[in-house]
Amino acid sequence: MPPSLSPAPPPLSRAATAYPSFKKKLALLRRRSAPRSGRPPPTSPTKPMASSKEAYRVELRAAARQLGERGLYSAAKWAAELLVGIDPDATPAPSSAMDTPSSSGSGGHLLHLHRSGGSSFRRRLRPGAARRRLAGEKWKEEETVELEGSLGKSNAVNQELVALERELATHRRTGAIDSFCLYLYGIVLRDKGSEALARTVLVESVNSYPWNWSAWLELQSLCTSSDILNNLNLKNHWMKDFFLASAHLELKMHEEALKRYERLMGVFRCSDYIQAQIATVQYSMRDLDEADMIFEELLRTDPFRVDSMDVYSNLLYAKESSTALSFLAHRVFLTDKYRPESCCIIANYYSLKGQHENQFCTFKEH
Repeated sequence: MPPSLSPAPPPLSRAATAYPSFKKKLALLRRRSAPRSGRPPPTSPTKPMASSKEAYRVELRAAARQLGERGLYSAAKWAAELLVGIDPDATPAPSSAMDTPSSSGSGGHLLHLHRSGGSSFRRRLRPGAARRRLAGEKWKEEETVELEGSLGKSNAVNQELVALERELATHRRTGAIDSFCLYLYGIVLRDKGSEALARTVLVESVNSYPWNWSAWLELQSLCTSSDILNNLNLKNHWMKDFFLASAHLELKMHEEALKRYERLMGVFRCSDYIQAQIATVQYSMRDLDEADMIFEELLRTDPFRVDSMDVYSNLLYAKESSTALSFLAHRVFLTDKYRPESCCIIANYYSLKGQHENQFCTFKEH
């Protein structure tokens, strides 16, 4: 049963009432493919418009398949969602080397596969090294619970890390390692606290195979300052713009993030991911009304969306919009109630209603 949320119907769209020109503003935002007038261009950007949109489709279609086959479901879903977001006005181009039989399939079909629990990808086994790391993580979590309880701290460590580090380091020295094992090696180094070397290895991974968004996110987590970010030796590829935009947002460099996302809209005009990121930037810049309108439009086009909706719940909490927050909490509870974003949304609802015991229990699940 859903939590005792107010059984309110969906609130009337504030974008359609208080802001009648919202659709025009959103269309204008989607037409922006260059920095606003008067602003300096981004430093050494890649040029998304230099390649045809069909080339992006070919790359992302192949990447979604390849990542799914390796068990990297989050990165595969991100690639499939980005594929769906490409402006649909491009005409088909001749096949390229990446457009193999294994890379066929529409973006919508691939996205459905990666969102579906019945995807055939989930029956594929992960590589042995990845399985060993996950087994070690499971053992560490069990040790933590047994020693200190589910919320306690302990000195339990992943016993597989030492052997994995030695094995992957040997493969890297001999050159017998691919981008996916480099990604795993970077995670192992991060878990052991070797952050500088982890950054170097992850840069090698994304330079070798730039479509693995999970590797970019791991690299972003290790870029704790703009100096570290600027000193990365990254090859020019259009995925680099997505990384820099996300890293700038994380480092609270909001203007830089917004400029890059606006440029990327020139190709990925229908991307819900970019829209959600722009809404997050607007929220971080305290432009709550603008962010509210974009989030509402996202929910209108994708009622089952959970990604980034925790940010929207923070916005609704700040505006004390209890009806809208109740509706959002009820929806994510029915969609995927154990997602961290869902737990955050439901906890925000309980907090706004003053039900702090339920709020604590929900955050404990998160």
